[in-house]
Amino acid sequence: DIGDPESGIYTTKVVSFGVGGTASVQVAKPWSLHAGIQYTRVGASGSWELGQLPEFLVPNLEGVSPSDEGVTTLVPEFSGHTISVKFATDVRFNRRDSLIFQARSTVFAKVAAKANFEVEGVPGDADVGIGYGGFVPVQYLKYTTQLSLSWQFSWNHLQARFGVGWSGAPFAWTLQAFELSYRFGGKTRVTEARMRRGWRDNKRDIRELERTLPPKPPPPLEPSLAPEPPPEPPAAPEPLPESPAVPDSPPEPPAEPSPEPAEPSPQPDTP
Repeated sequence: DIGDPESGIYTTKVVSFGVGGTASVQVAKPWSLHAGIQYTRVGASGSWELGQLPEFLVPNLEGVSPSDEGVTTLVPEFSGHTISVKFATDVRFNRRDSLIFQARSTVFAKVAAKANFEVEGVPGDADVGIGYGGFVPVQYLKYTTQLSLSWQFSWNHLQARFGVGWSGAPFAWTLQAFELSYRFGGKTRVTEARMRRGWRDNKRDIRELERTLPPKPPPPLEPSLAPEPPPEPPAAPEPLPESPAVPDSPPEPPAEPSPEPAEPSPQPDTP
């Protein structure tokens, strides 16, 4: 139970069910647009002051006593069907960080409730069933609109969103400005994990192959990008021809070789 039963304002059960769809388009590489529609059914039981509900849910209750007197209450059940349109745009800076703007408004509502209240001129209390359905008038759209601007963090399994916003109903914008969710496995997650594992294996194989291959020569530079050669140094001056040295004394004549002794001629043998 939520509330104070002694004061007559409390909630015993709340049930919500919804279904919808969203279409997305990528305008640029970091920027995307999203638009969608959602149907929601809400049911609750308990006791509430009629004046505490938004005016678009129970409008134009003329002749009803002021709710602060504690005699205008809804008992014991309340149910509503709504159709909402939503719009969002996000800018993704990297794999983890993104900035998201969201807008949502209820355009159709169907409400049914049991009410117990006093009517002027009628003695006693009255139990009346209140119900209506149709598109929300333009003047009441401000009560159903929610705007928020959030920063979102996305990891492998965990996703968190924090932000600020505005809404016609108090604090209704917090439902879309704040989120903390964890994604478990599944067909999509299993396929993604398999792909990531394959990418890691391929990256490791390529790294090991690069270690075994000889280093690649640097690519030739284009003539326009090649550095200019350094300027050549100036040529050294040619040395002057040396003058012949003048000897102090005339050179000595070379010594004549001594004649070698002639070999004796052989004498004939005499008989």
